[in-house]
Amino acid sequence: AACPGLPLMQWRPNARRSDGATHSRYRQVIVAGLTQADRYDLHDTVAQVAVPLINSFCEDGSADLIRQYAFPLTFAVLNSLLGCPTELAQRAASGMAAMFEGVGAERGNKAVMNAMLELIHLKQTTPGSDVTTQMLRHPIGLSDMELAHQVATLYGAGIEPLQNLIVNALRLILTDQQLGDSALDGSLST
Repeated sequence: AACPGLPLMQWRPNARRSDGATHSRYRQVIVAGLTQADRYDLHDTVAQVAVPLINSFCEDGSADLIRQYAFPLTFAVLNSLLGCPTELAQRAASGMAAMFEGVGAERGNKAVMNAMLELIHLKQTTPGSDVTTQMLRHPIGLSDMELAHQVATLYGAGIEPLQNLIVNALRLILTDQQLGDSALDGSLST
C-alpha cells in the first residue's frame, strides 16, 4: 500500500486495464467520443494554439521544444477536444506528474480523479460539442467514475506520446537536410 508506484500501476476501470467484454464496452465509448470530433475544428484549434507558442520563441533563435511548444500544444488541444477548462486540466496534469514522479503519488491520483469527476459533472450540467459530452451520451451508459477513468486515460495517452511524436518530427526536420529542405520549400507538409 505504501509503494509510490501503486497509483500509477494499479487496476482501473478503463479500456487499458481491462480485457474481454469490459474492454470492449469501455473502448466503444472512447471510440464513439473520438469519432465525433470535428477534424476541421481540431485543425483550427491546433493552429490557434501553435502560432502564439511559436511566436513566443521564434525571435530567440532557440527553444525548449518540449516545455515551450510540444507540451503546451498537446495539453491545450486535448483540453479543447475534451471540453475541459484549463483550471481542471492543470489540476489533473499536476496530479499525473505526481503519480509519474512517485512523489505524493496517492494525492496526485486523487487530484486526477477529482478533476475528471468534476469535468464529468460539468458536462452533465453544461454539455458541449466535445469528446467528453459525446462519451456521456453514449447508450452504453458508463457510470460517472467509469467515465472519469476513460477521460483520464485519454489524457495519459494523448499528451506524452503525441508530445514525443511532435518533438521527434521536429528533430528530423531540423537535422535531416533533405527532409528540412522539403518542409521549407513547401513540397512536404509538416
